[in-house]
Amino acid sequence: MPLEDRFRIGGVNSLRGYNENELPPYGGLAVIQGNVEARIPIVGPFGLEAFADFGNVWPRASHIKARRLPSGVRGRAL
Repeated sequence: MPLEDRFRIGGVNSLRGYNENELPPYGGLAVIQGNVEARIPIVGPFGLEAFADFGNVWPRASHIKARRLPSGVRGRAL
């Protein structure tokens, strides 16, 4: 599969703190990625924001092993 058609993660809409589509550089054919964000307004334009980003890319879907996933993910759709 061409590199430009493979999954990659990183950037403001997936894993903040990494450059856009930086992880992994070779891409993969399977991805699990999620984000949780909470915004709490305080006064005027000021507020608090908390977020958590998580994800991984694998060369193939068969490489995803349930025993290696966090316990909260194992019991769900995978």
